[in-house]
Amino acid sequence: REREREIGHHFRVCHLSPLCGFQGFKSEGNYAVGWWENVRNVTVYGYGGNACAFENTTLYPPGYAQFTPSWFRVTGDRNENVRFINTQDYVRVSGGNESDFAGRGVNPAKNNFLLFGANKTTAVLDRPVYFSWP
Repeated sequence: REREREIGHHFRVCHLSPLCGFQGFKSEGNYAVGWWENVRNVTVYGYGGNACAFENTTLYPPGYAQFTPSWFRVTGDRNENVRFINTQDYVRVSGGNESDFAGRGVNPAKNNFLLFGANKTTAVLDRPVYFSWP
């Protein structure tokens, strides 16, 4: 976990928070866009960008949290009322590389949009307009 934060591969937007709301943000790269852990009443309204999560079989380098790659993560066992609304990606299936600011293209049939709970994910190719959990 610490390695991801120190080199800025994602931003950990909320931890143990009673209320968070995010409107209209974007990102690039192959690592998780945002990571929420043990939160209540979190809503993400609108995401767009050319981030492209690694294939769901990818193992992160040593020092990284070993979760199934996804755009967003909601981890921990104390999450309540977490919603993602109108969060869409710009699919890139080729080009680039991991050291580029935008990362490399990945076939969307091989990655997941959202990881939640104990390593559960949305289905590949599933980009829900509205997702609520639990």
